[in-house]
Amino acid sequence: MARRGVKEIFDTYSRDPNLKLRTDIFIVKGDTAQNFLKVSYPLENIPGIGVLGEYDQIGTASREMGLLNFLLAASSDSACPALPVVAIGMEPDVPEEQQGQAPSKADREGFRIVGTAIFNKELKMVGYIDMEEGRAMRWVSGNLRRMTVSETLPQGKGNVSMDVVKTKSKIISAYQGGRLKIHVTLTGQGAIRENNTDLDLTNTKHISDLEKALNRHTEEVALKTITDVQKEYGTDVFGFSDAIRRKDLALWKSIKDDWKEEFQRSEITLKAKMTVRRIGVTGPSLQLNPNEIKK
Repeated sequence: MARRGVKEIFDTYSRDPNLKLRTDIFIVKGDTAQNFLKVSYPLENIPGIGVLGEYDQIGTASREMGLLNFLLAASSDSACPALPVVAIGMEPDVPEEQQGQAPSKADREGFRIVGTAIFNKELKMVGYIDMEEGRAMRWVSGNLRRMTVSETLPQGKGNVSMDVVKTKSKIISAYQGGRLKIHVTLTGQGAIRENNTDLDLTNTKHISDLEKALNRHTEEVALKTITDVQKEYGTDVFGFSDAIRRKDLALWKSIKDDWKEEFQRSEITLKAKMTVRRIGVTGPSLQLNPNEIKK
């Protein structure tokens, strides 16, 4: 149904005065909504309630899932909707030829969040992005509340994980040389969740190296996500058009009629600025001997 388009279907929901606009909506990938409602989920009687909890754990704001936000994006001059995607079972995606078939009893055990569905202005689903790309998309659009990031540090021969909160996005645009230029700044701060390196994180130099590694990884993922959606789908699910309209109405009026083309050929740059605020009660990992620790 999502691939065929939901424009006509949503007219009923936007017209009914009894409808709760905070109703949550998902895409069920590779199966039907009816089969999803039969899924066994031990923590809730209704699988849909369990999905809300799972989705909340990956750091997204619950308001983003509401029908209201979908309708607002659908009625925008330029912004395109995006919806979270859930799949039945804990196994990887099923082959294309098996999609739509009733799942076996074993396959009905549980579900997983698998990414985000991208829609165009005709309200037809045009493709998917994965979990990491979905988080990057929500960070850029200002809908990410928190997340956990991990990065390998070559100098420490291991990886460090950090819980990131207070995530923010700032979008600056300008029209130069006949081309739209957009610069995105992503900020966040957090606490070290796990340190599997031999580095003593009480050393500020190691913290600086960690921040550089996390920022570099974030920039690569976020910029790749924007570029892939920009070139492959041409749908603005990042809120760039809304940011331009708020900051420079004259510029927006000059490009809004050709927004899809302007968005696809725009030059986008991105900078991440994450800060480690807390390292926990220990600097190095407690499993290490003193002679193994890099001070």
